[in-house]
Amino acid sequence: MGKKKSDLKQDLFEDTANTEEEAKYGPILKRKVIETFVKHGLLNIKEMTDREIAVETLKLIEEIEFNLVFDYKDSILKQARLFHSEGEIELSHLLYATWFEYWINELISILGHRKNLKENEINEIIKNIPFRAKYTWLLKLFGFKEINKTHLNLILRLTDLRNSFVHYKWKEKNKDFKNEEKFVMEKIEKTVRYIKNIENRHIYNNSKRKLSNL
Repeated sequence: MGKKKSDLKQDLFEDTANTEEEAKYGPILKRKVIETFVKHGLLNIKEMTDREIAVETLKLIEEIEFNLVFDYKDSILKQARLFHSEGEIELSHLLYATWFEYWINELISILGHRKNLKENEINEIIKNIPFRAKYTWLLKLFGFKEINKTHLNLILRLTDLRNSFVHYKWKEKNKDFKNEEKFVMEKIEKTVRYIKNIENRHIYNNSKRKLSNL
């Protein structure tokens, strides 16, 4: 943070690593910058060579102001899976549900920027539109792919489980509740894969794999 654009360009695309840390994190920084441009619809790398990607990215760095935003989705998902494997089901519910909430809010931000909405307008949408509405009619308004009803239903059932934990009312779990927990957790990873797949197709234009190899 605070680097000049010329410094950022040099760090991203020139072999100037002087330390082990620079050698390790330089390629990650480069990939993240390119990924940001791709997901905001500013760069389509699907049919581009590495050289062409570098040139077009440098042009965007010169032309566009962008802010550093931390993305916790990967670490949240990793921790959700860890809690699940350790039998910490309630905490696993909490983090899986948080992952789905992070995902839809980021998607709304991306789609809002593509529609040239102002930052405060996007923030108002994210803040004031209910969770279910974000996954249904709001995506239609943005012209985004409709979420498969089976996966949407599972996400909403997961959210109900999360809420029962967050707003705990000191009630004993009955058989039906335990069966619901088991059903949701058996299906949840399939829904995570589904969400990642539609993101790859409709936000990254099927270029996630190419991004990971940069």
